[in-house]
Amino acid sequence: MDGMGSAIDAHVRGSDLMRILPRVSEEVNEEWISDKSRHSFDGLKKQRLSVPMSRNTDGSFAELNWEEAMAKAAEKLSGVSGEEI
Repeated sequence: MDGMGSAIDAHVRGSDLMRILPRVSEEVNEEWISDKSRHSFDGLKKQRLSVPMSRNTDGSFAELNWEEAMAKAAEKLSGVSGEEI
């Protein structure tokens, strides 16, 4: 959820994730989780992308098919070197 490896309990109803709460684990995160972890379930339900998208020059988004998306990603990645800055 947030990269911290927090111990969590995920509460579900059927196949829907309803909320995420911390699980008490003194060694890992005591009884706390970050807001990012607590509210991340929203992205699984309401804010989830279902198709690849590209940002236009005016800031709007356009849908792409998977072939276009992979070609665009390959083009962008071809200019990235493996050297550290």
